[in-house]
Amino acid sequence: MKNSIFIISTLIILSLFVVIIIIMNLYKPIEDFKVITVGLGEEFTLHKNQIAYVKNEDLQIKINQFIGKCPDNMECFWAGAPELNITQDNKTEALLMKSNILNLDRYRITIIDTDMETYVKLKVQGLTGGSK
Repeated sequence: MKNSIFIISTLIILSLFVVIIIIMNLYKPIEDFKVITVGLGEEFTLHKNQIAYVKNEDLQIKINQFIGKCPDNMECFWAGAPELNITQDNKTEALLMKSNILNLDRYRITIIDTDMETYVKLKVQGLTGGSK
């Protein structure tokens, strides 16, 4: 009887330990889910999986991924580009920033800086006077 209780309690403890390890591996730092609010004309840094809402505008920006980063041991002619999810007027579109400037209907998004792996520093400006 004592032996079976010991085995059952050991299995329960091991099961809890496995669950804790699984949860720890699924944990993502809070930065991955952080939402930031920015204003038109303001420079801001956006990390992969973060969302930036532009104050008083119907615009949000999220980095999906970085495409075409040149490996360290190679010489490349194209440095790659961030792919952004742009949500405007309740429509989301994945756009690849092939140059440092992306013009939308009412906005211009400019890349100020990026490491092509984890972040991009952007600036959003309104076109034709700014707001809608």
